[in-house]
Amino acid sequence: MDKSGIDKASVSHSFNQAASDYDTHAGLQQKIACELINLTEEYSPKARIALDVGCGTGYGARMLQSKLPNATIVAIDIAPAMLKQVFKVSQATRNYSVCADAEQLPFAHQSIDLIYSSSFVQWCAVPRQLFLDFAQILTPGGWFIFSTYGPRTLNELRTSWAQIDSFVHTLEFPSASKLADTLQASGFIVSNCQRSLELIHYQGVELVLQNLKNIGARNSHHLRRPGLTPATNLQDMMNYYQKHYGVQGLVPASYEVLYFVARVPHQRSR
Repeated sequence: MDKSGIDKASVSHSFNQAASDYDTHAGLQQKIACELINLTEEYSPKARIALDVGCGTGYGARMLQSKLPNATIVAIDIAPAMLKQVFKVSQATRNYSVCADAEQLPFAHQSIDLIYSSSFVQWCAVPRQLFLDFAQILTPGGWFIFSTYGPRTLNELRTSWAQIDSFVHTLEFPSASKLADTLQASGFIVSNCQRSLELIHYQGVELVLQNLKNIGARNSHHLRRPGLTPATNLQDMMNYYQKHYGVQGLVPASYEVLYFVARVPHQRSR
């Protein structure tokens, strides 16, 4: 258990279970990865060694391979079942898959030109330590380009559960300004920060919950309810969600998507 409250064993287990059908249900995550690739192509077209951290099934890693054909791509994920999907259709010999915790990466200082990471940072235990570690392994002038989620993400679900009990039912999502401050305190220069609000509509609250399960986004906070949630509590939550957010038979799930482009200076302070 990490001191932040993220249960890494639970995270790995959830994504291992979701791996085989992940791409079928991860339309939003794939859209975000494509937007992030566009930023990567704009800012870091000459990277020689690039990491895809929290690569999942390799959707982003394969796009990196296409956009950076001369680069070595290293795909990293904590879930072994996800990694089985990564480069299975690739013929490139310079690409690698590494099963590792992103907060304990096995790379030398100043050895990586680009860190690409889509929809991952929210799963890390201590963002500042993660960013400090990334700054250390990046070459001078190297880029960290990532997407994550802001505090409006799953607001409907979080608000609905808050009416029922005091347990934590979703991840905690930091604001863009807090992430920017943390990046700067970790030695990065923030070159670009963008925000978008995505709304996905479902035919019932059950399908919101099922989609989260299908993409491995289960509650992995140590303050989650131990054991199974009582059926009456779950039903009460869904009733509140439907009543307060439902429109014409549909319910929304909000995702506040944050995109960051940051780099380490060419000259680092001693």
